[in-house]
Amino acid sequence: MISLDRKVIESALQGARNVYPNEFIALFRGAEKPIAKKNEEKNVEITELIIPPFSDYSAHSSGFNPWHLPLSIDIIGSFHSHPSGRGEPSQQDLNFFSTNGVFHVIAFPPFTSDSFRAYNSKGKPIPFKVR
Repeated sequence: MISLDRKVIESALQGARNVYPNEFIALFRGAEKPIAKKNEEKNVEITELIIPPFSDYSAHSSGFNPWHLPLSIDIIGSFHSHPSGRGEPSQQDLNFFSTNGVFHVIAFPPFTSDSFRAYNSKGKPIPFKVR
């Protein structure tokens, strides 16, 4: 199960509100927790929000240069907003998801605790909990 720290998602949603009507992008950092039983699914805790330096925000896309990130950063996934109001991943999102972790969030207006969706690296909806 993926566990998302409440302060992390609240900070990400605030970032989306701050740059609206442009898209916002950030990265999730965290760690896998040990599995108690062999058949248990992985437990991942997301504990930090990384806002990449020199990120670009526009009405239709957002991005960053990975060369501006520290070498040893443990990326679990990403957060970005869709100001248009659609919470589904685009083809460009799917391409990004496939190479940037296992948990991805897309938020949409009004950027509140019930206006975002979570996806795996293939763009399929996945369960998670906010703690």
